[in-house]
Amino acid sequence: SGCEQADEGIWTVTDVPRLGRPALFFCWWSITGSWRIGSTFMVISCRTPWALTQAMLDRAAALRVAEGWQDLVMMTAALCHRMEEAVPEGVCGAGTAVAAFLSRLTNESAFIAAVQTLIAELPTPQRLYEGRDRVAPGTIRRMALRISIASLLRPASAYHQSLHGEVPFEAGAWLEARARALNVWEQAPEPILKGRHLLKRGMQSGPAMGQLIQMAFEAQLDGDINSLEEALAWLDAQRAGESAVNPDVVADARGSATRRGKS
Repeated sequence: SGCEQADEGIWTVTDVPRLGRPALFFCWWSITGSWRIGSTFMVISCRTPWALTQAMLDRAAALRVAEGWQDLVMMTAALCHRMEEAVPEGVCGAGTAVAAFLSRLTNESAFIAAVQTLIAELPTPQRLYEGRDRVAPGTIRRMALRISIASLLRPASAYHQSLHGEVPFEAGAWLEARARALNVWEQAPEPILKGRHLLKRGMQSGPAMGQLIQMAFEAQLDGDINSLEEALAWLDAQRAGESAVNPDVVADARGSATRRGKS
């Protein structure tokens, strides 16, 4: 049999003996879970899960910045980011291979969760960049709630390079500019409207207060609320609307006002 490089990163094994093909298939499947068999030849791609893992590990190692936690999460994510693809179907539940592997190394749930979150977000910068004309500010703000954008872009760059070599990571520069413009580059947005503001307006603590705060935060993420003044105006409008259809809201507010008057 012969072996030749058909294209960059692609090796083609030709004239595989019929009796040897099952064994070759089984070994390759066991290691990578990646295979393709043609009528007369088998194609083995260097874009297998393990080959891509090696490539990302190399690139991530070069991007370390001596920040213990972030570097450890990045390197572990690089090691595990193709694990779900390489595990044969049925060996463990979908989406659990990384957690199962890491739980044998550590019982630090926050670390495992950070690695899983990073792995899930690795493709996000490129995906958003490809549809950048349709990406609303709220999408970037909500992304910052899931993960620090500043800490994501180093491993995302390594991920991009593992797939595309030295092709510039334009998505990274674009996402950084958007995140900085929205003030969510290094920190997640925090709710402007808080419980104390609702208490000052006579609202009682409880589920209704939490729902209003969450609704206000969603409006803030979408860019409809940008200051405390706007948040309070939004709150007054919401409560006025509720009062029109729910007399209990009026009674609740009056009761709160009565109690404040007696105190």
